[in-house]
Amino acid sequence: MKTLVKVLSVCMLVVLIAGCAAPATPTPTPKPAPTTAPQQPTQPPSPTPEPTLTPDEQWLKAAELGKFAPAKQDWAAIEAAAKKEGKVIVYANSSRIEKAAALFMEKYPEIKVEGYDLGGDDAVIKVREEQKAGAYIGDVWFSGGGPDIFGDLLPKGYLIPFVPDDLLDVIPPEARNPLVVARYGVRVLGYNTELNPNGCPITNWWQLTEPEWKGKVFIEDPLTDASTMGILTTIAAHAEELAAAYRERYGKDPVLDPDTPDAGWLWVKRFAQNSPVPEPGGDEAVQAFATPGMKEAGVGFTSYSKYRDTVKGKLVFDACKGGQAGDGRPDPGLPRGHQPRTAPERGQVVHPLRAQRGI
Repeated sequence: MKTLVKVLSVCMLVVLIAGCAAPATPTPTPKPAPTTAPQQPTQPPSPTPEPTLTPDEQWLKAAELGKFAPAKQDWAAIEAAAKKEGKVIVYANSSRIEKAAALFMEKYPEIKVEGYDLGGDDAVIKVREEQKAGAYIGDVWFSGGGPDIFGDLLPKGYLIPFVPDDLLDVIPPEARNPLVVARYGVRVLGYNTELNPNGCPITNWWQLTEPEWKGKVFIEDPLTDASTMGILTTIAAHAEELAAAYRERYGKDPVLDPDTPDAGWLWVKRFAQNSPVPEPGGDEAVQAFATPGMKEAGVGFTSYSKYRDTVKGKLVFDACKGGQAGDGRPDPGLPRGHQPRTAPERGQVVHPLRAQRGI
């Protein structure tokens, strides 16, 4: 206890001495410290980490496609890589693919081109199922099928746009966004010129729904060709003109069915009930009514590009034009001057030399 008191006493004494001591000689007031901290050695900024890429992005980067595409393409490297691969597979819905493949192989004999002329729907189905399975077989897409392309294949990355830089000056911007347009195809109602030397026997759309033409209208099978469905939906969109054509032919307004909201869909229904004949492809459809020497022929929906075979003497085909559509004016087949046609056939033109994985 005494020890504790001593300790406390000493501590108090020290405090009292410090408080009562005479003032010491004043020392100079130190200068205030600078407000700016001394400059520290500059440290290099930490490098920004590379973003983590998905497997698809890694492939795109390696292939220099999509957002990884360079402004200028190294065609020497592209050709060397393509020759090393040695083969390119093209999915198409055009018979032109065979000739295109032959011309390509003349220029690049080291590269074999396998071109498959598929229907538009078959091409879509094949690509979709291959991509789901991770079986990247096809290299180049040359086909139509707008709804599937823009609504499914593109958003899922099944199609990768590519524009060769040496074609930028000949392909306008509107024809390469979001895919390169290889060609615009016009669909027409055609007839046999040998059996109808005075012109198309169809002067009103509703004739195609009448007994005289039952089983005599040829089309590509809409279950395998998306463009045929495009033809029918395009015609159905012209409800007012088809109603006018109905009044012109029958002298009364069309009587709609519960499942046909307007004259356009009524026409499609009646046309389907009149047994149009589905064919496996465009060549078969036009040959069914426009082969030279036929004794009897109907009419058919086909691409106007088939007229090239008329010029060559292989067909006797021409497009219906100059008839009446129901509004009292001459027109080439569809109300108000519209020919039967689908939306432009838009397809991806991926240069075969750049195809390295899938469609």
